[in-house]
Amino acid sequence: MHRKSKYKQKGFTLIELLVVLAILAALTLMAVIKMTQIIDTANQRLDISNVSYLNSATRVYQVEMGDWPGEAGELVPNYIDKIPVSPTGGTYEYDVANNEFVYVAPE
Repeated sequence: MHRKSKYKQKGFTLIELLVVLAILAALTLMAVIKMTQIIDTANQRLDISNVSYLNSATRVYQVEMGDWPGEAGELVPNYIDKIPVSPTGGTYEYDVANNEFVYVAPE
């Protein structure tokens, strides 16, 4: 004969709580990985945009001055406020031979 307890069991078992925590941890991990990928892509696109911006300023300099700049510093402050800093850790270097800026990735 089965005896019924006077008290109803309420709440969740330990196993149920651990399963929910494992699911939440997996979802959080997936979100963090995706956000890291999004940030990396945004930084790469910012590098492309910065190079385009610097090359545009170089062309404006050439039109107004009649010659290409001899170095990147000649664009500051009349054509750009400052040489931007790469969010990926690389640098933007002025290639005097081709009269354009190029992105140099970090080593």
